[in-house]
Amino acid sequence: MKHAVVLDAGPLIHLDELGCLKLFAVLGELLIPLEVWTETLRHRPALRPEHLPQARLLEPAPVPSTALRERLRHFNLDEGESAALSWLETLRGGTLVSDDGEARDAARELSFSVIGTLGIIVRAGRHGLLSADETRQLFGRIRSETSLHVSERLLDELIASLPRT
Repeated sequence: MKHAVVLDAGPLIHLDELGCLKLFAVLGELLIPLEVWTETLRHRPALRPEHLPQARLLEPAPVPSTALRERLRHFNLDEGESAALSWLETLRGGTLVSDDGEARDAARELSFSVIGTLGIIVRAGRHGLLSADETRQLFGRIRSETSLHVSERLLDELIASLPRT
């Protein structure tokens, strides 16, 4: 079985705010739970499945195991985050794509890998989808053009770490 990459709403929203949905290409096939898609459309109503040709919409989330239900309650996750983790459990692992700290912590505790909007941008730069200058510009635009909550210090560190051309 291929490595599952299951999305939460945050990175969909934030990369759409930046006009950079194409950067999801660095992750391969994307799985989007119906609950996540519904949440995303509340924030980005013009988004359509055809904007993400490498994505597949999933049915409503499977019922999580008792152990996962306990973890979900402990971390107080929303419906989309819970659905994404339930799918990862059913698929027996993979990567959660999320910007939510609690969801990322829960995923790591469950031995799933995680990546978020910033990580996708970094990976896109490493894979040649973005130049260092384009990557720097995107990080700069996050502050004014997205709803992503990230510290100024982290953005400044990421920008400073990029090679100058």
